[in-house]
Amino acid sequence: MGIPKEPTGMPYIWAVLGMLALGAFFILEILYIRPQADPVLIIGGVAAGVAPTVAAILALFKAQETKIMVDGRLSSFIENASDAAHAKGQIQGAAEEQVRMVAVTAAHVAAIHSAAVDQVRMEVTPASDPPPMVTEK
Repeated sequence: MGIPKEPTGMPYIWAVLGMLALGAFFILEILYIRPQADPVLIIGGVAAGVAPTVAAILALFKAQETKIMVDGRLSSFIENASDAAHAKGQIQGAAEEQVRMVAVTAAHVAAIHSAAVDQVRMEVTPASDPPPMVTEK
């Protein structure tokens, strides 16, 4: 999966421009509907409503961007940890197999050695009884 690419910032720009356009639309509509109203109050009121909304939208975008970045890094970390655990298991399995093969080989060598020693013992003829020892009196 990997780490996501760096954001371009275009969603932020479009959100701000959209909200500015919406605010301008509201101002013009209110001034059209109520031409006798003070434009400064209307502009201030719309700006007071649009500014926190823009801030909230930008915060939402930043939170989503951070979540995507963290999830990407977490997925990458989990993938790397899984690969490392698999490699560790492979190494441990190979080491255990080597120990097992050494034990099997040692058992075979011991069996072959034992058989060879038994065969040598059979081939050697027993010597005749030694002469009795003479003791001086």
